[in-house]
Amino acid sequence: MIASLIDTALRLRWVVLAMLLVLIVAGIWSFQQQPVDAYPDISEQMVQVIAVFPGRAPEEVERLVTIPLENAMLGLPRVEVVRSRTIFGLSLVQMIFHEAADPYWARQQVQEHLVHLELPEGVDFELGPLATAYGEIYRYELVSDGRYSPMELRTLNDWVVIRHLMRVQGVAEVANLGGLERQFAVQFTPAELRRYDVTLSEIEEAIQQNNASGGGSIIPQGDLSIVVRGRGQIESITDLEQTFIRSVNGSPIYLKRKTLGSGLDI
Repeated sequence: MIASLIDTALRLRWVVLAMLLVLIVAGIWSFQQQPVDAYPDISEQMVQVIAVFPGRAPEEVERLVTIPLENAMLGLPRVEVVRSRTIFGLSLVQMIFHEAADPYWARQQVQEHLVHLELPEGVDFELGPLATAYGEIYRYELVSDGRYSPMELRTLNDWVVIRHLMRVQGVAEVANLGGLERQFAVQFTPAELRRYDVTLSEIEEAIQQNNASGGGSIIPQGDLSIVVRGRGQIESITDLEQTFIRSVNGSPIYLKRKTLGSGLDI
């Protein structure tokens, strides 16, 4: 049979050469179209559920969050392995799907099961990014020449650099590590709290209620319309200081710095 194939190839040499040329052209085209990874991703098809339960011990998070999440995920179709990890205030549940499963289909299955899951009040959970353990491709650092503080660099990274990187095709998440996040901290004087009989929960509720903006209707002014809205969003320390706590003997108590002669400030 081999002798017959050789004889046929010698008699139809132009046909063989034409077929060889077609294979060469097809190979070059396939090589140009094939995506090439510097480090091939050989990891499993994985979906993560990240649940945060602030201030809770690992044993409590394991019992109230991790175990219910695991039980809900065990019935997912095409799931091969369910793993979990619990630390202080955090639960991480990983589902390993069959390698042929579509990643978006797998995430949809997890989301459908999470809708009917009942967890304790105060638990916030979300799906991890559409990435694998081999998905970290780049690390960068913002360095200042002394004109910008670590807080300003963090703000620049959050609102400028990350927003541009997220527009790149294929980027699932940009994690921010380090820097000083801008925040307002309220420090209380216990003597002033006892003086006006104000509790910490009362102050926390007052800050939450005063940190919101409201929308209203419109006022016609001829051919124009004026939009009515109430500005209550805290944007500076001054806005935070003007937060009304409650009234004591007809005098309002605000959340502001203690000043000489004020008498009613906390």
